[in-house]
Amino acid sequence: MNKKRANGEGSISKRTDGRYMARYTVNHKQKTIYGHTYEEARQKLNEKLYEIATGTYIEPSKDTVAGWLQDWLTTYALISVKQSPYVSYEAYIRLHLKPELGHIKLTSLTTEHVQRVFNKKYKGSDGIPALSPKTLRNIYNMFNAAIEQAIANGKLIRNPLKGVRLPKVTKKEMRILTPDEQLALHIAAENANALAAFGIIFTLSTGVRLGELLGFQWSDLTQS
Repeated sequence: MNKKRANGEGSISKRTDGRYMARYTVNHKQKTIYGHTYEEARQKLNEKLYEIATGTYIEPSKDTVAGWLQDWLTTYALISVKQSPYVSYEAYIRLHLKPELGHIKLTSLTTEHVQRVFNKKYKGSDGIPALSPKTLRNIYNMFNAAIEQAIANGKLIRNPLKGVRLPKVTKKEMRILTPDEQLALHIAAENANALAAFGIIFTLSTGVRLGELLGFQWSDLTQS
């Protein structure tokens, strides 16, 4: 059985395995999609033809969210941000986004996918502590930058993060240590038999942020 679209832009045929195969042409190349029923195949075909007609068609890709985030991190973030945020970005992707969304095709990522992950991270689960609203906002900003780059590269038409809702970030008044407290902490760190104590002393002496401290290499400290 072979059924053709009235306008000649696509066709649908039944395969020997019982599925329906729809074919359409874009950029002088023939593409194929499948459906378990004729109606499913026709709906998918109509969607593709509409996208072609309205200029919103995206070439099917095997790129996953994990693959694109890694590409974005090493290709775009590496040369555009400082070491401290880069270290944070790598951790956000490795610890939070890849495990939850990495397997999803980039073109299949939805607002609902992302919203569920942020809700889960905010509440905490399975013994994993909840993330603060500020950390969630930082992850969102990084993820949004990666998705916007994907749109600029022609990999996506719309940004699924635009509809995501985040908890409100409440600013807390920062309290700094008094000189006496700094001295007491410095002495305690000097007497502590722990590698982390050096980090405390170094931070007290230089004022570096945590991300900058974690990004230091030994070569950074030995360079003249």
